[in-house]
Amino acid sequence: MPSEIVDHSTRVIAIQIGFWLIALAVGASAVGYRVSVTAAGAILGATIVASALVLEVAER
Repeated sequence: MPSEIVDHSTRVIAIQIGFWLIALAVGASAVGYRVSVTAAGAILGATIVASALVLEVAER
């Protein structure tokens, strides 16, 4: 089976980072961290995802 190296663009990596920040914020909320910590993580993740999507749409 041949191995293949996947070359992700910066936008794809930004979307993945944003997604995982949101997922970690939801996990932190489930464990019982303070609301401010989980909200900050979710807002940061959503901002990264939104900015990557806006750049994608703007370049088309």
